[in-house]
Amino acid sequence: MGLDVVRKIRDKVNQISEIDNEIKHLKKLLPLPTLQFEVHLAEHCNLNCMGCDNFSCIAEPSLLDLVQYNKDLERLSYLCQGEAKRIHLMGGEPLLHPEAAKAAVITRERFPYALIDIYTNGVLLLKQTEEFWSTLKDANIGIMVTKYPIAFDYEKAEELANNHGVNYQYCTVPEHEKELFHFTLDLSGQQNEVDSFLKCHRANACIALKDGKLFTCSLVANIGHFNKCFHENLPVTDRNYINIYEAESLQEILEFLAKPIPFCRFCNMNADTVTYKWQQTKREKTEWT
Repeated sequence: MGLDVVRKIRDKVNQISEIDNEIKHLKKLLPLPTLQFEVHLAEHCNLNCMGCDNFSCIAEPSLLDLVQYNKDLERLSYLCQGEAKRIHLMGGEPLLHPEAAKAAVITRERFPYALIDIYTNGVLLLKQTEEFWSTLKDANIGIMVTKYPIAFDYEKAEELANNHGVNYQYCTVPEHEKELFHFTLDLSGQQNEVDSFLKCHRANACIALKDGKLFTCSLVANIGHFNKCFHENLPVTDRNYINIYEAESLQEILEFLAKPIPFCRFCNMNADTVTYKWQQTKREKTEWT
């Protein structure tokens, strides 16, 4: 009898867990209450991690045009009335942009109340000028660091930021170093769009701003690097993003971002996720397929 009770309790716990997962997935179909987004200051990177889901390890060097960026933010700020939840300035490696601090100031001017941070691997922090640190402090811009298993003094970088009054955080538990996982693209595009969207941790969460367009998922925003490197043609049509200059309201944008897009059929969310130790890319297609 005791074993039977334990079995029933275990089954009930499993049922509750499954329901929780379903609820978590379905929440993606709810428009966010406030816009949040990320933007690449640099498309390329200085660490070049294997299987990078932003494809920065195979991207050709390219920097954000701050004139166009300011124009895009002006439009977004108008639609959002200056409100946004959080904005990540990232990449690639954002500190490869020589005017990363200026990009941060532009962002703060357009979104005075948002949480804004430079999302970095930290390697270039020790090379930044006093002007960089004072600019970040004055504009209330934080540093968000991903810790990698490399020969770099992260404690010194943290101390430097703290000494300048700049908020410094790790995107994971500090003692945990970066691991990699294999994300699987289905080049044949045979996946179910809705299923992929609901199971994707990026969908309606890792919203990407690029060239006046908003994407519900950062992967589709950057798939061009994969296409170019491996001579593929995974299509990104105008049904996969919303043009901020054509959108008439913030609500229209938020509702679009909460829906599956045609590109979702190229993402195999049912493939086993394999986690492995950090290493640099070999520029092989199998890192993503």
